[in-house]
Amino acid sequence: MNKARPGHRRATAGFSLPELAIALVIVGLLIGLFAPSLSATLERRKLAETRQALEEAREALLGFAVMHRRLPRPAVSFSRGEERSACDPGPPTCAGFLPWQTLGVRRSDGWNKLLHYSVTTALANGTPISLEIVPPSETAPVGRLKIRSRRDDGTLFYLVGSDDSCGRSP
Repeated sequence: MNKARPGHRRATAGFSLPELAIALVIVGLLIGLFAPSLSATLERRKLAETRQALEEAREALLGFAVMHRRLPRPAVSFSRGEERSACDPGPPTCAGFLPWQTLGVRRSDGWNKLLHYSVTTALANGTPISLEIVPPSETAPVGRLKIRSRRDDGTLFYLVGSDDSCGRSP
């Protein structure tokens, strides 16, 4: 038989209850200190992703306008990103989701919300637009893209850029 000798203590394994409570309080304080900075970092990353998605969509829309001489119509549905075949001629605007599949861009922002898109019915259904790429010059060291269209009364107006950026009238 194995009897404990008097004056000799048995070895105990693990932590005592007060030691465990102190360790948990310290861990809780550390989590409390770092949680706000982690949350702010995640928020900044989502905002940067959203800005990137919007910039990609802007570039893709301009590229589409250059190739097709019109702006794309909204997507068929939230799950299908192809462009609609036509906009209803009644309302002045055609709204829905960004035609992400047609444009080849991502469909959502940093918070995974679908990008919405609206375009005038006339520009989506083929009202011709005039594109002019203004090269850099001494007065304007950065080149500009100007997109013009016509109103129903026949007057020109600028969708992108303006007349004063080049010093010429439309």
